[in-house]
Order: sequence, then C-alpha cells, then structure tokens
Amino acid sequence: TLVAGTDWLILPQGKDAATGESTIVFVKALGTDVFAGAAMLSISSDVLRDFWEPQDLGEDSSVNLVRNDGWLVGRHPPVAETINFSEASPAWEQVSTSDTGNYTTISPVDGTTRVVGYQHLPGLGLIVFATISQDTIVSALWSSIITVLWLLVPIALALLGGSLLTARLLRQSGKTQRTLTAAL
Repeated sequence: TLVAGTDWLILPQGKDAATGESTIVFVKALGTDVFAGAAMLSISSDVLRDFWEPQDLGEDSSVNLVRNDGWLVGRHPPVAETINFSEASPAWEQVSTSDTGNYTTISPVDGTTRVVGYQHLPGLGLIVFATISQDTIVSALWSSIITVLWLLVPIALALLGGSLLTARLLRQSGKTQRTLTAAL
C-alpha cells in the first residue's frame, strides 16, 4: 500500500462506476515525509486497443497488462472480472522467473488455446503479454500450404506430362532405329 512507503502503485483492473467499463488505475502518494493523501488517475483499458490493433493478430488475440504479483491490470479485448494470473495460469512460474519468453496454453480467461509472448517492464512492475489464437496460426499455415499446392500441382503435372511424352518419343526413336538397322 502507499502508506507502507511506496511512492506509487497500479491497482488491479477495476470498473468505471458510471459506465461499467474496465479501467486502469494509477495511484501516487502525496506529500514528501508525511503521507498527505493520494492522487488517482483512472483511464479506460480501451487504451490497450491502440497497441492491439496494429499487430493484426486476429479476432482471438489479446494484449494484457499484468502486475508482477499476477493481478490483471488491463486487457484488450476487455474481460468482465479481474483475474490473478499467478493463481490461474499454469505457466506463471516461467513468467515470474524470466524477463521474456513464450509458451502455449489454454487461456484461463476464455478457454482459447493461445501462443503467448511476454516481456517484463521492471521499472513499472508490470508484465506485458501479447497472445494469438493457435487456430489463427494454423489457419494461416494451411492457407500458405494451399497457395503453394495451387502453384506446385500444375508444375508437377506439366513435368509428368513432359516425362511421359519424352518416354514415348524415345520408344518411337528406338523402334525407328531398329527398323533402319534391319533394313540395312
């Protein structure tokens, strides 16, 4: 808490009392030697959309801001309730012990299988997560495979046809040579 000597903190995800939308709340202690109160800044977690949209990772992707203790600070797309990832995520031990990394998991938020990348922001006490649905990755892979097949199948058929034609011409040439040899 601020009274215990910290200068500022970020609260777990909250809700705006007027709109019910998810918010990110920053709190700063006032006063120098003696605690004189706190100033709060509350911003909509929609601000995370500005980081999420340019990545174009697909519908089931997300961007998450999580405190080092595991509490969700903000997410896009937003979730109704805050979550403690240190309790809900089976990969939390890996996340809490390495500055960066990635893993595949079933999301504790919505049950979607996602590939997750994360980066600690040590000066802020936050971890940033970017996730992409495994289905999105696989669909892009299959799309690429189908495109390559559309290119390779006609080439393979042309090579097969050319090989069969060459074999036929070689048989005819051999037959013609045998006929000429027999005539001499």
